[in-house]
Amino acid sequence: MRATMSLRRGLLAAIAVAAAAIPLTAAVSPATAADTIPTASAERDETAAAGVPSRLAFTSEGIAVPESLQEGGVSAIAVSDSPGYGVLAVKDGNIVKVNGSVGVPQDLQSGGGVSALALGGPGLAVKNGNVQQFGPRTWCPDEYLTSMPAVLASGGGATVVESNPRLQAAFAVKDGKLYQWGCSSDLIAVPADLSTGGVTEVKSRGTSALAVKDGNVHAWGQAPRVPAELAEGGGVTSIALSNNGRTGLAVKDGKVHRWGEYIGLPAGVDDGRVTSVSADINGATVAAVKDDGTLISSQDPDGVFHNRGITSAAAVTGGVFVIQKTQTDVTLNSKDGYLITRPGTARDYLGFGHADTPQDAKTFTAVLLKNNEIALKSRLNGKYVMVDQSTTGTADPTYHLRAASDQVGPWEKFTLHKTDNGSSLLKSESTGKYVYNSNGTLTGTGTETQAAGFDMQPSPAE
Repeated sequence: MRATMSLRRGLLAAIAVAAAAIPLTAAVSPATAADTIPTASAERDETAAAGVPSRLAFTSEGIAVPESLQEGGVSAIAVSDSPGYGVLAVKDGNIVKVNGSVGVPQDLQSGGGVSALALGGPGLAVKNGNVQQFGPRTWCPDEYLTSMPAVLASGGGATVVESNPRLQAAFAVKDGKLYQWGCSSDLIAVPADLSTGGVTEVKSRGTSALAVKDGNVHAWGQAPRVPAELAEGGGVTSIALSNNGRTGLAVKDGKVHRWGEYIGLPAGVDDGRVTSVSADINGATVAAVKDDGTLISSQDPDGVFHNRGITSAAAVTGGVFVIQKTQTDVTLNSKDGYLITRPGTARDYLGFGHADTPQDAKTFTAVLLKNNEIALKSRLNGKYVMVDQSTTGTADPTYHLRAASDQVGPWEKFTLHKTDNGSSLLKSESTGKYVYNSNGTLTGTGTETQAAGFDMQPSPAE
């Protein structure tokens, strides 16, 4: 029996694609709730073009964006660092639950007035200039738990909130002054000069924190030392920290600056057009929003698929909540040859080819979905690979693999499993079985011991 391990990262290696909203549409292929895979980039973000940073975050799984959030009016999003905790958005001043189990008070879901939002540790929102805390009880013992400062709950003037899951710490900015509360046994002392005014942004991860005051970056805790060009001279508009707090990111003059531990940056973040920057939950990927509303993310140097947590970049651009569908072109090679879409076959069956097989026939776009799931789209005919459940006469379904679907549902979804020798197995969501070689034809009904092992590599563009 081959030892397997679910690959939890997926598709952060080869290509950063433009963000696109995910419509909720009815299934056309044999599926119960299909996910379409859009390719259009976001419309121009007039707010970002005017110099106001777009809101940026990462989701811990691929999610479907409600249609209401694709119609404009979205001003903020927040994603929990705790798996399954939640994805929230603010539309027309009300919190809208996108995903997860986080409980949101009713008064934050109606009546308008919500202008800022944070998740991770305590849930935080700014409504009509006042801070409200919500969400589950923290793990902090009562004797160490400090309450939110009363001054934040009334009188207005609050503009920014931040929540640190590692420390169960909360931050808020009111009248330019930075406040902190939470589990006192772990809190890191805030520099005194940040409590006097001028603060416009705060980020905290691990045991580190950054803030922007008068356009300059300030760091405390175990955050890496801020470069001189960011610590003085003003002009910083966006900041971020990696999840361990050891890498700092900032946008100044439209360019992304990085310091501390190395993280790869997306191409094009030094052209003077970046408005926002963020690092994902695991700190392995950086995303940025540009002044035309485009969402871009960095390439992961570790390979096409590898064992890390799945993340997708999400942003608010032009008042619309968009998610980057991470994808890359790959070839899948096995001991029997390359996985190919057979050229010229009437039913577009998948089979095996060799090194001299035309590149289009052996190239597939692998699209990250959620829960370790991927979809494969044939470059040869532009169709998604599906497990065929059709029958001829009274015969049982063959469950052969075909590149024949226009959208993605259960019959087009596969999970990736890595063997102890490094190859990847494909398991069909619809059959619960593995893809294997049935006399030269790929079929989705194999056992784990029968399964074809594939070596996935980036495919050269043609």
